Amino acid sequence: VLAFIGARNAGHAFNQWADRDLDAANPRTKDRPLVQGRLSSRAVLLLVAGNLAVFFVAAALLRPVLLLLALPAVALVLGYSYTKRVTAWTTVILGAVESLVPAGVFLAVDGTLPPAAFLGIAALVAFGTAFEIVHSLQDVEADRRLGLRSIPVALGVRPAIWLQGACLALALL
Repeated sequence: VLAFIGARNAGHAFNQWADRDLDAANPRTKDRPLVQGRLSSRAVLLLVAGNLAVFFVAAALLRPVLLLLALPAVALVLGYSYTKRVTAWTTVILGAVESLVPAGVFLAVDGTLPPAAFLGIAALVAFGTAFEIVHSLQDVEADRRLGLRSIPVALGVRPAIWLQGACLALALL
């Protein structure tokens, strides 16, 4: 649980830091504390560092081998923040980031990823993608104006909604 909390908090804080200029130009996110100056960039980056420390320590305490997997996990968690600048499929990447949780749980408990785990991981990628498509629908106009990529911008709103439904159906299988 501590590893999850550390990684999630680090990812969210880093995303707010990485997107601070974009958030300032988006009506939905313009009131975030970092954008408004209620938090400094330094404070947010310290929050990221502290939470990453929690993540790494928790991973090491669970199973030392998890430290080897923690580095690529952190690269995905933090790297996600920049994907909307280069690909419309950022929601799938975030779904993959979210699927790291059950993978980490399996590895922490017995050090393996049994075949059945991959069904749960795939379902979480599909669910996370569906959830994030809905989330990205709120920002279509701002994303277009800012030159950001998303599934609704690339495919259009209606096809994005259909894709979201298909992802939910896959998640429920």
